[in-house]
Amino acid sequence: MSWRWQEHPAPEAITRQEKKLNAASYGYKGSLGDAEYDHLISLQLGGDPDNARKLWGEPADPGHKPGWGVNNLEDAVETKLHTTVCSGKVTPKAAQ
Repeated sequence: MSWRWQEHPAPEAITRQEKKLNAASYGYKGSLGDAEYDHLISLQLGGDPDNARKLWGEPADPGHKPGWGVNNLEDAVETKLHTTVCSGKVTPKAAQ
């Protein structure tokens, strides 16, 4: 089975407001420019692009320089998991 990732962009004005409210609900007080509005289950692994309950403002990784934009090391892991699912080495459920 092949999993295909499809990007579903939303207007930035909407995502910025959602990100701000979501970050506040988690008590995040850092710069939104350094936080990624990220999915609980990666879109590459079948995550729901339209479910706001599965999104949150994810703070930058430790050691990140403030003001340098988003820096989340798990993105590379998600890509590797996507590759292993597509090759049939891992089930989508296990990768999620």
